Amino acid sequence: MSYNDDNSISKSSFNPSLPLKIIVHGFANSINDTWLTDMKNALLANDKVNVILTGWGKGAPFPYYPTAAANTRIVGKQMSLIVTKIQQLFFAGSNLKLNVHCIGHSLGAQVRI
Repeated sequence: MSYNDDNSISKSSFNPSLPLKIIVHGFANSINDTWLTDMKNALLANDKVNVILTGWGKGAPFPYYPTAAANTRIVGKQMSLIVTKIQQLFFAGSNLKLNVHCIGHSLGAQVRI
């Protein structure tokens, strides 16, 4: 999904009747780390939810921790743009709100929407 491409969201498998879980990796990790897929699969196996994996590996490289810490603001802003776009595309004109739960590991836990 991309916050600046409505089609990437509207043509995704996102189900607006289900809650959204956003998983964010931490410092020196990437979207390719297997624990992200394992956590996504565990969430989907145990509950009916939407899951977004957030990869920001280029912004969190070892050994540049201060830069990665600063980049959490950018990641949070981009995540908020996606959540806002989902709200606009699926809930426009209604009183319903998207139920969002962010799950962050390590520095990814410091990302704020």
